[in-house]
Amino acid sequence: MVGMPQKKIEYHLNPKELNKCINKKEKEVEVLRKLYVIKDLYKMKKPENICKKRGISLPTLHRWWDLWNEEGYEGLFPKYYNSGRHSKLSFEDKKKLNDILENEEYLNQKRVAKIIKDEFGVVYCESQQSVILRELGFRYNKPYQFYSKRPENAEEMLKKTYQK
Repeated sequence: MVGMPQKKIEYHLNPKELNKCINKKEKEVEVLRKLYVIKDLYKMKKPENICKKRGISLPTLHRWWDLWNEEGYEGLFPKYYNSGRHSKLSFEDKKKLNDILENEEYLNQKRVAKIIKDEFGVVYCESQQSVILRELGFRYNKPYQFYSKRPENAEEMLKKTYQK
């Protein structure tokens, strides 16, 4: 017949199980879109119409279709878990950096960059430094000034006067 798909779809799940999977994956948009395409293929709709309806290209539909036929439901999940460039600092280096930074009193971006360069020989841009600091649990705080003539036991003195 004219306009009918040449490929056959593998029925790894019955339509009710497919609908259950769709309902479970409402928050995982990437998988959900693929499940809707598979559902349309189950209904024997034309691939061109599915592409228009779902806003995808025909090669994308065929790639998803092949993944479904070969691997079933598991084939629809993304396979880029470990992508991206690896960090220049290892896990142990980050632990050591955390220990060093915890012992520092006044930290700023330039000071952190200097510590990383001196200790590990690595130069990071400011944005990457902030990513590493957030991983280690550090947050930006508003700096405040200390009075230069403040006594060492100022907090204790305040507590004593406040209790009276």
